[in-house]
Amino acid sequence: MDIKDICNAGGDILNAVADAINRNDYTGLSDKVSDTVNQVVEQVKEEVKNAQNQAIKKPYTDNRRGNYRPFQESRQEVVQIPIQKIINQKPAGRISGVIQLISGIIFTTGFGVAALVMLILLVALGDALFLVLTVIFGAVTFGSISNIVGGSKKIGLVNRFRHYARMIGNRSFISIDDLASMTGRKKKKVLRDLKVMTEKRMFLQGRLDARETTFMLTDEAYQQYQQAEQNRRNRELQEILQKQQKAEPQKQDVQQQSQQKQKTYNSEAEKILADGNAYIRTVHECNDLIPNEEVSNKLYKLETIMKRIFEQVEKHPESAEDLHKLMDYYLPTTIKLLNAYVDLDKQEIVGENISATKKEIEDVLDVINVAFEKLLDSMFQDTAWDISSDISVMKTMMAQEGLTENKDFKNSMK
Repeated sequence: MDIKDICNAGGDILNAVADAINRNDYTGLSDKVSDTVNQVVEQVKEEVKNAQNQAIKKPYTDNRRGNYRPFQESRQEVVQIPIQKIINQKPAGRISGVIQLISGIIFTTGFGVAALVMLILLVALGDALFLVLTVIFGAVTFGSISNIVGGSKKIGLVNRFRHYARMIGNRSFISIDDLASMTGRKKKKVLRDLKVMTEKRMFLQGRLDARETTFMLTDEAYQQYQQAEQNRRNRELQEILQKQQKAEPQKQDVQQQSQQKQKTYNSEAEKILADGNAYIRTVHECNDLIPNEEVSNKLYKLETIMKRIFEQVEKHPESAEDLHKLMDYYLPTTIKLLNAYVDLDKQEIVGENISATKKEIEDVLDVINVAFEKLLDSMFQDTAWDISSDISVMKTMMAQEGLTENKDFKNSMK
């Protein structure tokens, strides 16, 4: 029986009620409603009984396909198990689903028709009592529909369980892909059904593997699967250990090279620091000998920049190799110019050549300070890149976690 049959039954009752109202004679109306509802109930019972008989006639076993092996790592044959040990012969829902469906249909039909009758009487007579009864019967009707839906789901699950059982036969395990292909259902739906059926103990020993690719129906098959997985993990661990053993000599070589390189850096940095401190002292001494305040300020600035450059070398010895040109040419030339300026400044008679030369040295000190500042800034380039990378990663993670709501920031991350 489908919804159309129920609607037809409701239509018959509605016609009987309308006819009684037109004739103003309600004699026998109750008998007609009862007869119609009883016919619906009897028809539902007959259909359910036929469905059960049909299911019983179909055997569980189906040997159209042979046993296959989902565990590639196992050499042990899985023994076929009698069906009664792995399949629940009385699955949950086979009776309760039918009862729930029948009761839902009975109550939906009965109270639905009653609600229609009360509605018609309400329209015809306008009595408030019929309004209250219409609301009550309507609410019960809608509540009863949930029983129809719930009962149908239970019956459907039991029918699918029996279908799966026939397809699986007496296998002790089967792949989800094969079962989906054999039953004509999507893999996701088959997985969902098997999880529910296992939870309801329709498959008494049913289990899924970790990747949800194979369904195992016996404890023996599951133990075999666990052993295969353990063997696989052991092999993977062994491969990792072998790779580590092979990589260990290379790692030691890299460490030795790194240590040797670090020693070279340290040695070179120590020499540069010693020479650098000597240059700083010379600049300071020259500054003490020069009375010109403007030139003195330039030398103070130069001395500060030089100190910061060599402080960076002390913190990061590897940066020493970038200072060859500074140590071999720029600083010696700067000291040469300062010594020349000191000598010229000592002259009692100042001619045009002395004044022009001193002015040229004063101007070049500004160029030297700018150049040395750029050199110092370049020494922080790697640090700036690392910090910028850290900030970018942190902003991205914050945005993904929903911790930032600034639209401009979000746009800047694109």
